[in-house]
Amino acid sequence: MIRCLRTIVSREFDKTRAQSLQQVLYLTGPFLRIGNFLWHKSQNKLGAQLLHSLTKLRHFHD
Repeated sequence: MIRCLRTIVSREFDKTRAQSLQQVLYLTGPFLRIGNFLWHKSQNKLGAQLLHSLTKLRHFHD
């Protein structure tokens, strides 16, 4: 009984973790594109820093 409950709980936890990961990727996606755009257009430090920090954030969640 406890083993069964534990499996259900871990399955639900995996599901919510996957959903929150999707939300994070969905939210950072536009920022990543904007950062990429800025970096390619003007090669300015801000665009590069933004892109770098968002890429690190994305890798942290992978």
